[in-house]
Amino acid sequence: MDTKTGNITSTSFGRQTNIELLRVVAMLLIVTGHYLYHLKTTEPPLSFSPASIPELTNFCLLQLLYVFTSTGVNLFVLITGYFLAERTDFRLRGMIRVSITTIFYAVVIYLLFCLFGKTVFSTSEFIRNLEPVPVHQYWFVAKYLGLLLVAPFLAMLVSQLDKHRYRLLLAILFLLLFEWPYGELFGGGMSLAWFCFLFLVGGYLHRYGLPLHRDWLAVIIVALLIFALHTVTDVLTYLKSGAPFVLKYDANNSVTFFLALLVFVCFARRQFSGRLWRRVALIAPYTFGVYLFHEYSLMRIFLWEETAPLILPRLPLFIHVLLISVLVFLCGIIIDYIRTLIFKLLPI
Repeated sequence: MDTKTGNITSTSFGRQTNIELLRVVAMLLIVTGHYLYHLKTTEPPLSFSPASIPELTNFCLLQLLYVFTSTGVNLFVLITGYFLAERTDFRLRGMIRVSITTIFYAVVIYLLFCLFGKTVFSTSEFIRNLEPVPVHQYWFVAKYLGLLLVAPFLAMLVSQLDKHRYRLLLAILFLLLFEWPYGELFGGGMSLAWFCFLFLVGGYLHRYGLPLHRDWLAVIIVALLIFALHTVTDVLTYLKSGAPFVLKYDANNSVTFFLALLVFVCFARRQFSGRLWRRVALIAPYTFGVYLFHEYSLMRIFLWEETAPLILPRLPLFIHVLLISVLVFLCGIIIDYIRTLIFKLLPI
């Protein structure tokens, strides 16, 4: 890092503890966001009284937590762009590894659900689980594989741009792809176009950095501003139509993009050198397995709608959400560690 300007430079990164920790945090945020998305009881009290303060506090904490969880997907793609935006070689082996791992999870989870009578075996459904590009089960993996296919060409483009033209390209793409006013017309938060934009942003951070002082303070301020935006929108909607308050689910190309960018910068500029941090970072290679484990369609229903509400239901909802999310995350890490051992033994 350039200590005079506070910029992130290309010499301050690498596959080091800080970035591996960010992978862990990003996946934990994704898991938590998925549980929040499936929650049924997320409305605050409609009348204020001393007795309603705990319920109101709980709702506000969940709303603020949801703001952070909406950054997870963007963080993963930003990390990819940082590491690959200057590499023009095809990552064919990596793409094959991603596809095989995805098929393994899809097939094993499906067969287990059939075995325990949670679903009826269907040949057509089984074949769908063999898709090398899993368009029916894992949207993120499908778009990520598409990104890896075009990544070498994006890297070639980046190599031809100076700083001014690079900024201009990012500004144009942002104007076209951000949710308002044209984003849903030209792409959307789950589109390959948005992933390419994030990839290029990651590459820009690698090459030129981002001058930012008091970065954690900026994270807090931006998070509170997004929280306030959601709250005001909720209140206006309720006053206008009587519609209930809901936890906001921001598209990846919405305002939480700025928060994801700030969180990325904060982790990138710090060195987590303690033994504990290094040990936590060791689980980063298994985070992709956490996604595959908990996001399979049948598993989503089993985890979030059938199982999670039964575990310690009397806890305050905010604590309950955090606890269940961590438990699902840790289960996913253990399962993917076992999967890697299986792959080594076969070998795959």
